[in-house]
Amino acid sequence: MARKPYISGMTTNPTLMRKAGVRDYCAFAREVIRTIRHAGEAMRNSIPDGRVEVTGMVSRLRRDTTDFATAVIDGIVRSRYGEAEQKVAVRLAPVPHQTAIEAYRTRQFLHVVGEARQGRVESVHSIEVVPRQRPVREEPPDLPGNGSTEEG
Repeated sequence: MARKPYISGMTTNPTLMRKAGVRDYCAFAREVIRTIRHAGEAMRNSIPDGRVEVTGMVSRLRRDTTDFATAVIDGIVRSRYGEAEQKVAVRLAPVPHQTAIEAYRTRQFLHVVGEARQGRVESVHSIEVVPRQRPVREEPPDLPGNGSTEEG
């Protein structure tokens, strides 16, 4: 939550704090902040059950005991709760496994859409290799007074 641009601080009601038995405001505030950080880390490190999209680098590929394989993707996870950066284990059937091998060898990103259950993507709806995303650098517009010349 601390990384959200619209959150800039914390406020409390001193009367309610006193009624709740808070004697040391600074210690109370530190405990609240510590709790919020731990909750934020837990949310970032868990994937909600349901439809998710994962885009990122394949950091590890491993064979299961069956024909399936597991790819660990370091990337962005998009779910109904928003998006977060994290590692995700994706269970892959033989054909998607070949796609993951291609992404792993070419060091490109893998884009997976599937259903998550208990912290990993269990069923894959679609999978594709996508070029690495590079940040787009926007050029400032030409405004009067910034050195550009206009012909009239």
